[in-house]
Amino acid sequence: MPFRPLAQDRIGFRRGDVSLVAAASGGGKTLFMSNYIAQSPNTTFLYFSPDTGQAVLGTRLIATTKQKNSTELLVRYDDESLRDSVLELSKDVQNVAFSFESSPSFTDIQEEIDAYKDVYGWLPDCVVLDNVRDAVPDSGDPVDFNRHTEIVDWFHKLARDYNIACVLMAHLKGEFNNNDEAPGQKALRGQIGPNARLLLNVYQFGEGQLGVVVAKNSAGKSDAAGDRPYVLDWDTSTMTIK
Repeated sequence: MPFRPLAQDRIGFRRGDVSLVAAASGGGKTLFMSNYIAQSPNTTFLYFSPDTGQAVLGTRLIATTKQKNSTELLVRYDDESLRDSVLELSKDVQNVAFSFESSPSFTDIQEEIDAYKDVYGWLPDCVVLDNVRDAVPDSGDPVDFNRHTEIVDWFHKLARDYNIACVLMAHLKGEFNNNDEAPGQKALRGQIGPNARLLLNVYQFGEGQLGVVVAKNSAGKSDAAGDRPYVLDWDTSTMTIK
């Protein structure tokens, strides 16, 4: 875990386990994960992003890695005459591969992992899915998005079989959309079952600050009620967690 307050308590994403990062819409979960990737250059990632588009996610990662203004990068990316200058900067983001398929099935995800191994010669250290509600079971049956158990269980098997970390991003209940209340374990929208070993609920703690509640942690310290959030400072220009 690259964020010192969490690392000091040995809180992090572990091989063989499924972890969840949850927040209200716009509450900071993509900010949290993009910083985790940018600040973990020796860890490899395969990032499935049905929820966040290529331009936004890519420019955020570049902004954090190169300490550039994220808004200015997005404006440059949207201008075809300047886009190449942004893509040139992206060459320094070497530890992550992306899939932007809108509704990946379990088979789609498995095939992407197999393709990653074929290309690089090894498996990614961590697979990220943004957002858990966008994955589609191979059965094709409608998914009750108030229950994430089936998806969590599938990723749990994946994590154990390949000895990789799996991080799924999820939403909090509607009453936490104001972003200023520390969300405990009951704030998560949906049931996750016992195979999710870590649940981090993220919210806007204050101006330039991100709150992180360790709502579940099978490996150690947790705070199910949301009484003791960790507070991370972040630069709103470069989208960098300090």
